[in-house]
Amino acid sequence: MGNTPSGSSSEAGDDIDEIIDGLDKIVDEIDEAIDDLKTNDISIGEVLKGVCKEAFIPTNIAHHRKLTPEEASCPCTAYTPKELLDTLNLFTGKTHNMDRELLEETFAAACDGSKICDFGTIYSWYRLEATGSFRGTDLWISLYDPRDIHDAADEDMSIETVTDDDGNEYILHPPSVDPLRLWDLYSHRVIPFRWFRKSDFSITNIVRAKEYANYWAISHSWTDDMVRLTTAVNQEQHPVPIPEGITLEAVRDELLGLGAQFCWLDLLCLRQSYLNYNGDPWPGWENKTVYGRSWLELEEMRDKEWKTDVPMMGQIYEKSKQTVRWYNGLGREFTTKGWGHRRHWCNRVWTLQENSGWEDFALTGGHPGGELDLQTMCEVI
Repeated sequence: MGNTPSGSSSEAGDDIDEIIDGLDKIVDEIDEAIDDLKTNDISIGEVLKGVCKEAFIPTNIAHHRKLTPEEASCPCTAYTPKELLDTLNLFTGKTHNMDRELLEETFAAACDGSKICDFGTIYSWYRLEATGSFRGTDLWISLYDPRDIHDAADEDMSIETVTDDDGNEYILHPPSVDPLRLWDLYSHRVIPFRWFRKSDFSITNIVRAKEYANYWAISHSWTDDMVRLTTAVNQEQHPVPIPEGITLEAVRDELLGLGAQFCWLDLLCLRQSYLNYNGDPWPGWENKTVYGRSWLELEEMRDKEWKTDVPMMGQIYEKSKQTVRWYNGLGREFTTKGWGHRRHWCNRVWTLQENSGWEDFALTGGHPGGELDLQTMCEVI
């Protein structure tokens, strides 16, 4: 105590007073918002939407580059570790050097080919890892199997269920789940959610009763003409079903135009089946391996993931900042035709859980600007 600088107690008191004043201002702003609701007939959605636009201004991305598909696909073996770091700094506006053991080891493994990685994947890891202080997120463990990282972090993700008298099974534990993966639209790569969660990008809103994260969730109807793609966007980790004639690049461009940066899209972020409807591997997957795993091992991983991720999928939408709906099929133009089709978005029970519960937050994919509320939609129809 004898070494405490003179006047520090009074300075601490001043800091506390400033914090209290700040909290008082927040309370006053909330009171004003409530008065607007009562006197000006403003919906709570409009008020919170305005608040969220302020709360979700992304940090540390002023210089972050939206990669072209060609840039994202460039193999890391085309770089030396120093060239890779310089390029990543250039594309993110950072000035980090190689004095961090994490960077040195990661870049060395990527550049010498001992770990398979393209520029888009490592760019996403770097821009998330380097938003603030380096958190030491292991790129390889989490990339190869996002669920493995729970064990490394001592997180209990064991599944506990109970069955009622009618034979219905319910999940008791875990009480909630985050998505395992997100689509980083800037890097055009699917990434483990852990990279996002530990970064400065995963800002949560403290105004809403339930916190939600700074990613968008995509709701869409499946179509009768779905085809399977093998794509570098998800590191070729599973076949990607997509409507015929639609490209992931076109969907990405539309989402970027709407203002999205990170998205959850089931076709990319939820491991899809490796088997066709006859129980055989999809063409091209018979002898294919992913990180040394055969399609049979990968199908077992998918089955394990789906035991929690599918029944609890609704939470992904509840936690999302924004929902975008494609009513006529992913990437397809919004039209008033085909609304009676069995696969239309409005005719699928599955879509009931794909709703954040805040109608003001839903955008319409395939419609200019995405602005088409349900009342206008009904008038158009």
